[in-house]
Amino acid sequence: MSILIHLGVATATTAALATTLIVSNALIAFGVGAGAPVIVKKLAQYAESLLPGEDNVSTKGK
Repeated sequence: MSILIHLGVATATTAALATTLIVSNALIAFGVGAGAPVIVKKLAQYAESLLPGEDNVSTKGK
């Protein structure tokens, strides 16, 4: 299932950038598609670290 999500992210990112002048040839499009899942994963980890969770709960009074 994870590979399908990665492929979807790569496809969506490449398709979005293909409509702009940023991606001017196939090699750049391939690089963007290959790098997109890694970048999205890193951004998701960063976003999750900002959310309050069990690690961030104050333990005062215990």
